[in-house]
Amino acid sequence: MATIAVDKYISTQAKYLGVNSEDIKRRLPENYSFADIDRICEGYRKTGVDSTPQIPFPKREQKNKVSVQMTETLKSGKQMQIVDDIVDDDLLGVAGI
Repeated sequence: MATIAVDKYISTQAKYLGVNSEDIKRRLPENYSFADIDRICEGYRKTGVDSTPQIPFPKREQKNKVSVQMTETLKSGKQMQIVDDIVDDDLLGVAGI
């Protein structure tokens, strides 16, 4: 029963830290205590374990940055009305107003 409790404690700590429980067990001495487990886990906390999940595709390196500048010109000097800014009856109906 004690072995199950210790394994569960190690598993919980490993999950919290984002590491494999076997990694923690490999670092423990032959006869270990909860204090030894805590010491190992504290070492993981201090070194900053990278718990970011691996993505299933390679990361793309950004070699070339592209910047786009949009400008609007008016021929008649009148202010342009952007369609997205129009509040009409259909939009009011969708909003329930």
